[in-house]
Amino acid sequence: MKTILIIEDDHKISDSLADILEAHEYEVLCAGDGREGVAAARNHYPDLIICDIMMPELDGYAVFKALRDDPDTAVIPFIFLSAKAEHHDRRYGMNIGADDYLTKPIDIDELLRAIEIRLWRKQALKHTLDELRSNLSQALPHEFLTPLNAVIGFSGLILDSIENNEIIERHQLRDHARMIHDAGHRLHRMVSDFLMYAHLRSISSDAAAIRELRRPASELSEQTVAAALKELEGEYHRSGDCSVELQPYGVQVGSNYCRYVVTELLRNAMKFSDAGTSIAVSGKVQGNNYLLTLRDAGRGMSDAQIARLGAHIQFDRLLYEQQGVGIGLAIVQLIAELHGGALKVKSLPDIGTNVSVTLPLAAP
Repeated sequence: MKTILIIEDDHKISDSLADILEAHEYEVLCAGDGREGVAAARNHYPDLIICDIMMPELDGYAVFKALRDDPDTAVIPFIFLSAKAEHHDRRYGMNIGADDYLTKPIDIDELLRAIEIRLWRKQALKHTLDELRSNLSQALPHEFLTPLNAVIGFSGLILDSIENNEIIERHQLRDHARMIHDAGHRLHRMVSDFLMYAHLRSISSDAAAIRELRRPASELSEQTVAAALKELEGEYHRSGDCSVELQPYGVQVGSNYCRYVVTELLRNAMKFSDAGTSIAVSGKVQGNNYLLTLRDAGRGMSDAQIARLGAHIQFDRLLYEQQGVGIGLAIVQLIAELHGGALKVKSLPDIGTNVSVTLPLAAP
């Protein structure tokens, strides 16, 4: 049974709300003022809080701030309930981070719907976090320890030589430094990918956050691909394998995410195909979307492998020993879907893979 805390100084309203919510099988706690409400939230950790705004001593805004500043109560869904019905009042309540803002007199059906949606979102977020924890627990031990061992091992060799007054040849020092440098970059990219994946999954059920995500725009062009190739050149030395034919056009995707999509698709194509084989990058307007396609001549994937596309899956890892945890395509898929687009993968084993992403065109 879900627990709801009502913070309301009008006891008639509080009692009436409690009766209605209990009739709908919620457990209800009541607090008669802001200070009592903050204490009740910290003592009982309710599943959701309904809070009046105009209260003596500690008003609803102060209650909200106190609970959001406390890590133990910061994620509890919070609904303002107020007689202040002006648009700017409602806008202020939402802008400071409340989950909803309802006005008196209370529409019971609207209140029950708001409660149900907020509790569902909380459960969806918990499921997402549980899934992410599972993915991290499977992927992190090996993926993080491998480059960390390189950092510790090669830096240890340098330290041992110094402490033992041994001469380190210039080429040896350069090689050790290169290994440490490459391992550090690999760690940085993995941490960045996991943080991006966690962020995108955490907002995937938040309509307001998705609207904000879709606000920026950028341009997809051959220069975008050239910048990605330059970034990957030191890692794969494959720029000569790539042919690029892109129709330049604006997409309703922020530049950071747009750059990530292009770079990760190129990285994936280079990682799973041999040097000297072709990688074709093309892009064109298709209706209200931009279609970006990458085709490689690599080892390809089976239908079963494509169906298993996910954040913690590395295809044929034990067979091919490729670095990475398979999170890149999962992030590309999330970016596309959260912007109203899609990721499609077509592949034949030992022939190659065709990956296409559709992204919405920028608003004129």
